[in-house]
Amino acid sequence: MSVNVLKTDTELLLKEYDDLFEVLGKLDGQYRIVADQSIRPVMHPLRPLPVAIIERVQRKLKEMAAVNTIEQVDQLINDWVSGMLVVSKPSTEA
Repeated sequence: MSVNVLKTDTELLLKEYDDLFEVLGKLDGQYRIVADQSIRPVMHPLRPLPVAIIERVQRKLKEMAAVNTIEQVDQLINDWVSGMLVVSKPSTEA
């Protein structure tokens, strides 16, 4: 068995495709996702957050909502639910 590893220079990629990394993209208009009706919806359980990061996560969610990256949903609008997985990056606050 062999594995081919492709090594890339991150800086080179960032320079070549800098227009893709400038801002968060957003499509104009409204879109509808059509799911295969033969597939049963899945509701994944919520993942508990460690107490030590709850405040940072809440602050980040508020920041993301303020710039319309995410939108709070107060009621269940469909049967598909995925839990949120929080991964802290060592180089960032949250």
